[in-house]
Amino acid sequence: MKRVILLICVIFSAIYASGQSSSKKADKISVITKLTNIDSAIVKTANLLLENSILIDKVDYKIGYISTKPFQVGINSYQRNLLRFSIENGVVKISLYGEFRIITDDMFNTDFGWDKIEFPKIKGSVMYQAWNALAVLAMQLESISSSK
Repeated sequence: MKRVILLICVIFSAIYASGQSSSKKADKISVITKLTNIDSAIVKTANLLLENSILIDKVDYKIGYISTKPFQVGINSYQRNLLRFSIENGVVKISLYGEFRIITDDMFNTDFGWDKIEFPKIKGSVMYQAWNALAVLAMQLESISSSK
């Protein structure tokens, strides 16, 4: 089952990235929900993150974003995400951005060394793992529209 989900994520990522401008690397994934209220979308997203053991660093209802604390996506690789909420055509759009890094315990609490997650060119790379984690989260966010 995990392999099927991973395969779907890779396909989703490839389709999304192919829609990006070729002069610019894809560095975000957008999810169009059926929700019409940003505050409600933020609460549902925060619950989804917590259910997936992703801790929240900051939530701002006024600006419309959630930032996550770093979480592990590989043996020594960590990721943190920024989720931006906006209204587009009357529904909530969630834009996902992320940063990753390979770290050791003594580097964990520094802000240096984080790299922006972009659509990866090399399969199996740390960037590939980070992009897939972002894609999995995007797929899960699509489900918040149907939940009550």
